[in-house]
Amino acid sequence: MTLVPFPPLLATTCTDRGLATPLRIGVFPATGPIPASAANIHSPARIGAFIYGSAAQPLTQIHKVNLAVYQARLGISLAKEGLRAQQQETARQVKEAYYQVAQLQAQVARSSSEKLAFNDVEVGVSDS
Repeated sequence: MTLVPFPPLLATTCTDRGLATPLRIGVFPATGPIPASAANIHSPARIGAFIYGSAAQPLTQIHKVNLAVYQARLGISLAKEGLRAQQQETARQVKEAYYQVAQLQAQVARSSSEKLAFNDVEVGVSDS
């Protein structure tokens, strides 16, 4: 679906230069012509303008546009949550790797101290 960001705008102008126009409303059977004689209406010679503008927007498409906006916002939220989940998974992997390194260091230290203790015992046994 192609979305039009702005509705089409229309503008019409009309100018008047003060023309004299005869006024005749109509001829009716009961009363005759109204007014009884032609009345000339004259406006002074000055320039006037009438400007008319309108904006057209298809009302039936507003719901579809709102749904598209909502879908885009959901896509953004989904992307943010995906990024957040990825960050949490990376943090979990880093913590797991850290604890594995700490556990290996503890095992190395324990085995080193056991080896020293064993060597001390052997040295003590060989001295006697």
